[in-house]
Amino acid sequence: MLFLFVYGSVYGPVNRAACCHNLNVMATLAIGLNTTYKLDNNEHSVALRITQDRKPKYFSIGSLISNNSLSFQCRKENWRSADKEDNGLGRFRKSIDRYKELNEILEAKLKRAQDILNGYDKVSIPFSFERFEQDLKETYLINARAERTAKQVIEEPATPTVTLHEYYSEQIKILDEQQRASMAGLCLENQRILHKCMPNALLTDVNFRFFGTFEYWMRNVRGNEDTTIGVKMRNIQRIINLKTNPSITKYFVS
Repeated sequence: MLFLFVYGSVYGPVNRAACCHNLNVMATLAIGLNTTYKLDNNEHSVALRITQDRKPKYFSIGSLISNNSLSFQCRKENWRSADKEDNGLGRFRKSIDRYKELNEILEAKLKRAQDILNGYDKVSIPFSFERFEQDLKETYLINARAERTAKQVIEEPATPTVTLHEYYSEQIKILDEQQRASMAGLCLENQRILHKCMPNALLTDVNFRFFGTFEYWMRNVRGNEDTTIGVKMRNIQRIINLKTNPSITKYFVS
């Protein structure tokens, strides 16, 4: 027998006055091979099995993890069924690659399932396969989202925090090296104006809202007219190579 069970204390609807026999109607848990179905390679899936009233339900461990590089299936000879002291936790044998890592996951899944059952018992919630499956898979989805978020934080490079002032300085230096003095002078003037308007602006801040703020400041603080505003706007476009928004293209006509 490949399954040994760890007995939870989850009962049907509790009526303390009338049904002491319900104390023996428990859901049981185990980790083992799902021998009801054999895979094409003569292996069996490793599964969490929950049983109530002699009715079992299997949850493949592979369906409860997000790491697709791990395989939770093997042949019977590579599986060690749980002994009594293992509390229902079967394990991969040493003949399986990464068996320690796999077995740690199996232990965690069994513990999580037992925690769900204990939670039902604590607040007198009657057990049902539907409720258990929902709670088990909800936990998986939460963990999967957390893993993806952590992976993105690790793998995705941080967006460089280059200020607009710094970016203009780099471009002015390039223009000077190219001996484009007229363009370099226009950029230097624009850099000073932008710095007065938004001294802490980042390069990534340059968007439609940025142009609206800059236009308002130029028109109402500096008192500039459309011609001057258009010159400054077009300079920003050329320096940053923006894809312009239709609402501001009136400034980008050469």
